[in-house]
Amino acid sequence: SDLALVTLPVLLPDQDALGLDGARARLFAREHFYTASVIGDGMIVEVFGTRQRHAVPPDPATERRIAEARDAQGYLVTQGEGSWDVAFNRYGAAYSVIAECADPADARCEDGDYARGVAVSLLVASGQPDGN
Repeated sequence: SDLALVTLPVLLPDQDALGLDGARARLFAREHFYTASVIGDGMIVEVFGTRQRHAVPPDPATERRIAEARDAQGYLVTQGEGSWDVAFNRYGAAYSVIAECADPADARCEDGDYARGVAVSLLVASGQPDGN
C-alpha cells in the first residue's frame, strides 16, 4: 500500500469531526510526504504532511511574528478564499489541514473552527511518531 512508503506519521481526520455524509477519500503518498483528500457534503478537506525542508524565517522578527500567530496548541489558522488552513508541526514533520467549502456561505467556512476541529481530531493512521 502507499502508506508503507511514508516515513512520517500519517495523520488522518476522525470521521465524526469531518461530519461529511457520503464522503470519498483519496490518498497520495511518497517517502517524505502525503496528501489525503476527503470530498463530500459540499466540502473538500485535505491533510498534507511532509518532512521535506521548509524555508527558515529570514530574521528573528519574522520568526517571532509567526510564533505569536500560533495558538496555545501550536496551530496557525489562516483564511483563504472560501477555505481555512490550519498549519502545525508534530513528530518532526509539518502538517496542514485545508477545509474548502463549495458554497462560501456554508457555516463551516464562516470561521476557522471547523478546520481547527478537524486538525485537533487527527489520528495517527500509519507510521510512528519517532519517524519509523
